[in-house]
Amino acid sequence: MHWRPSNVAIIEWRAAIQIDGLSVVERLPTMISMRRGDGTETSEALAVNRTIPTTVEIGGQKGCHKMAVACPEPCVLQADALLDTEW
Repeated sequence: MHWRPSNVAIIEWRAAIQIDGLSVVERLPTMISMRRGDGTETSEALAVNRTIPTTVEIGGQKGCHKMAVACPEPCVLQADALLDTEW
């Protein structure tokens, strides 16, 4: 769960962990839910596709949002990459 001044965001992730050393080798979002200060809530499933070796494209399944994010291998996204966009 991530707190912002005007809303709360819940991000669901898919992760791959390397057993030797227990290191995260990939973490990509699968869903984002937002609860805004006015009480409205939205949820959207996310699709992630690698467009070039250093970039992934994240798009909402509803088709309203799409963004390109720098994420070279290993691709371990942080929440701020998603939260900087108004979902």
